[in-house]
Amino acid sequence: MFEGKKIFVAVPYHFELPHRFKENLEHMGLVVYLLPEVKDVKISLSDTIIHGYKKFILGDRRHKAHSKAIIRERYYNDFIDSLSTVDYALIVRPDLLSADTLQRIKAKAGKMVAYQWDGMDRFPLAKNLICEFDRFHVFDSRDLTTYSNCFPATNFYFDNLSGRCENSTDNIFFVGSILQNRMREIEMLARFFTQNNFSPDIYLFDPGKKMSAPPDGIKIIHEAFSFEQNLRKLREARYLLDFKNPIHHGLSFRSFESVGFRKKLITNNELVAKYDFYHPDNIFILKDDSLEGLEEFMNKPYKELAPEIYVKYSFNNWIRYILDVGPFIPLELKD
Repeated sequence: MFEGKKIFVAVPYHFELPHRFKENLEHMGLVVYLLPEVKDVKISLSDTIIHGYKKFILGDRRHKAHSKAIIRERYYNDFIDSLSTVDYALIVRPDLLSADTLQRIKAKAGKMVAYQWDGMDRFPLAKNLICEFDRFHVFDSRDLTTYSNCFPATNFYFDNLSGRCENSTDNIFFVGSILQNRMREIEMLARFFTQNNFSPDIYLFDPGKKMSAPPDGIKIIHEAFSFEQNLRKLREARYLLDFKNPIHHGLSFRSFESVGFRKKLITNNELVAKYDFYHPDNIFILKDDSLEGLEEFMNKPYKELAPEIYVKYSFNNWIRYILDVGPFIPLELKD
């Protein structure tokens, strides 16, 4: 299907994700061209002042992102111009690129598609770029209502890394930044796990070294985990923790990793109960700070799902659906 086809890929350089995309696409037979990373993009003082005025006086938060995209454009265009034509172009977070850069990519691609894995309201520059793409996918169901020319898409798990793996520990794994809106729940869960003789493996990323004495069951790290470190911890664990970001209305990557790696999930995102991979033996939903039933849930074995569920939320199916190259199982978003 994809053997020998060429694809251009632009993905934010978070947690080594571009290289994971490249590995998985190459595993499927594609020739992959990754947009290079441009580090430490800083806007000028004058643009900083303009951004402040527009943000706080006019309520327009787009100027900073637009200015950074223009700076990146100078680095990207030479690379794009050096490419021959490609069959596909996949742009994740298109708001990070300027319209000119996108047009240069589109001129080289047989089909250009986008995936906005953050809500449009958070990065409003994206909505001005929908018309540049053959297909524009969003993961927040509210954006489907507002932008009728968009397509739904969930996140996924990298299936060339997953499969059934024996839990080598009974750990409950979580790694994430210190965000005040979830600290109370994290600390509550860490106490519960410790008091009930479970094994919390919880890491909070604190680059500014602001937290000096974390509660029992929580470890502080000052450097982000590499993808390999995260993968090793995930494989070893029996349970995964996930916390909803209130600015989004969608499911995180962790939800789909719990599917692909056959892990039990503890989350406060009630939206997960509407998806076809939900099973109460596999997913515990925190509600109103109540931990009633959590110990019972943790002592139950993982419930194997239907085989098509594992296929549906795999990267292999996701990329076929995003590119609209069948066969694939369509992805849908729940409200």
